[in-house]
Amino acid sequence: MENPADALKPVDKFIETAHHPTKMQYFEPSQRHHDYSDTLPVLRKLLEENRKQHDIEYQGFKSNHLSHGLIALYRLGASSERLYQFYIDYSKNLEPAKPSKSFITRDNYLTYLGKQQYYADYVEFFIKEIHKLGRKQTIQQYLAPQLSGVSSHAFHTIIHLGYAIEADDDDNLAEGLAYQYYAHTSLGEPVKKQTDKAIDPYLILEKVRNDKIFDSLDTSGRFMKKLKELAENTTYQAALQEYDLPIPSNLASILSINDDSATATEPNMPAPTSNDINSVISQLIKLFSITTVELFERIGCTDFFLLHGITSTRALKKSLPYMENKDVLRALRYHWRALVCTYIAQGRPVWQDSSSGPNKSNISVKNKEVSNIGSNLLPDNSQWPDIIDKVFEYNEVHLIKIVFACHEEERDYGSSGDVYRLTAIKTLNQYDKNKGWDY
Repeated sequence: MENPADALKPVDKFIETAHHPTKMQYFEPSQRHHDYSDTLPVLRKLLEENRKQHDIEYQGFKSNHLSHGLIALYRLGASSERLYQFYIDYSKNLEPAKPSKSFITRDNYLTYLGKQQYYADYVEFFIKEIHKLGRKQTIQQYLAPQLSGVSSHAFHTIIHLGYAIEADDDDNLAEGLAYQYYAHTSLGEPVKKQTDKAIDPYLILEKVRNDKIFDSLDTSGRFMKKLKELAENTTYQAALQEYDLPIPSNLASILSINDDSATATEPNMPAPTSNDINSVISQLIKLFSITTVELFERIGCTDFFLLHGITSTRALKKSLPYMENKDVLRALRYHWRALVCTYIAQGRPVWQDSSSGPNKSNISVKNKEVSNIGSNLLPDNSQWPDIIDKVFEYNEVHLIKIVFACHEEERDYGSSGDVYRLTAIKTLNQYDKNKGWDY
């Protein structure tokens, strides 16, 4: 890639701070801008360079998050200089891209599913497919049959796809599909259930927490190893069925609980309109969104893998409009199974205020003192401009992603008791206090 300093000044000033692993001091809030028109070409250029120069994984098992961070910074209003600086800092540890041999074709693309081979070949293949079929048909044809792998590689396959949609970038979308095939793993097949009662995610998770069957799982090892054990142990698989997502009966009747038809209905029931379908699906994905954010906050805003539950839920939401209705139902079930498995793998931590349900966050702004004045921590009454200015000081990609996810989810759903904004504040402050994440 060309030296960014040749293309954009003043780059040398922020390169001077690159020795700091997580923070950089050069960019002041006044230098941040929100005019996307001149930043978008820079984003496209950096995404392209990342694809050409770097592999999707590095150091044996870590996922390349460079595109995620760039897109999140761009969507939060970062300047071109900030995007370049993040690219320089993050790319230091990445590994060179392996060249495509043009090996993957329509005849053999399933042969190497989940074998962690031919990533660049898959990218090249899916770029061609998107150009031929379009984005929606490509997703329906290639993602839908592999929805059992939405949690692959600690959710990063669906997260990568979601960020591509956030950026409206088809070549990055090809990367997400390629990663899905490259790293595909399944956490088992959820059972199909439906209910006439309101879904209470905390009630399900509380039962999971008290289930002694999972006491034998060694939760001290690496995350992916724990998920592998949950996926391959028949005892755990049988137990997990108890906690699979019960689909609301009205949604099940609209989408068909047996996945046989996109428009199946009960006898004599009027055919549902697209508004009916979208309304019910939106209610369910909103429940996922609020639950993952609340759970992360109630456990302390430091759990690295519960954080991925938040970012993957948003990514899944961005992907759903490109799926057929029957595949939406499958995607929601697989995703809930993955969230439950993540909670188990992380030791089934106890959350604060476990008696309260969704929309009753442990965080409250009523009569709350501004406790962090005089420190480098954000006060509890900080608003989004200050939160975004704060996260722009960091090169820690997961901080950037969690603030972006919370900001965008609040835009989509409203304040929901201020849980999104206050979770973003608490996460930044806890990261400063702890100097990192809990794994």
